[in-house]
Amino acid sequence: MNSSEALSNLQTLNLERNKLNSRAARLLSYNQTWANLKTLKLAKAFTNDVKYLFNNRSWTSLTVLDLKENVIKHSEIEKLSQNPTWINLKVLDLSKCDLDSRAIRKLSQNETWRQLEILNLSANKAGDKGAEYLADNSSWVRLKTLQLAKNAITDFGAKKLSRNTSWSNLEKIDLTFNNVRVGGASELLRNKNWKNLLKLEF
Repeated sequence: MNSSEALSNLQTLNLERNKLNSRAARLLSYNQTWANLKTLKLAKAFTNDVKYLFNNRSWTSLTVLDLKENVIKHSEIEKLSQNPTWINLKVLDLSKCDLDSRAIRKLSQNETWRQLEILNLSANKAGDKGAEYLADNSSWVRLKTLQLAKNAITDFGAKKLSRNTSWSNLEKIDLTFNNVRVGGASELLRNKNWKNLLKLEF
């Protein structure tokens, strides 16, 4: 049995805290053997050009993708959000990725992650505009947890976010370390579509 066949049943790959370059990202994207890969941990793994990774078309079983603490450009986020294969994602961690409102806009335009349950965008630069873009998303119908801590969001952004009509399964929103006060929180709690909301932190 060769090495590629030996890894054909691989379900979890942890490459956290490496110094992978664009060539490594390309090589990963070319992989066609790990059809059973479910969890990919890449926290603080790349030095540059993570975008090549998002060209992969083989990991159809991928459910957990951890990309936290990588600097990801908005053009790279666009490639991630347009990947047609990773449709079974349930957990996506993009915290501390230096994402601005443009990147959040590209992310929010995703139309395929209908299984997504947990989205972590903490410690980015979404701002009120980013919150507004998130509210426009209509495809994450199973979203349960939205983490937006430390994103320079104010009551204005909270009000914009409260206009979302698609996240009927939402249970938790984390807006800690923002500038959201009682007024903004009240707007969120008035959303009649979020009937399952159990916890709001601000």
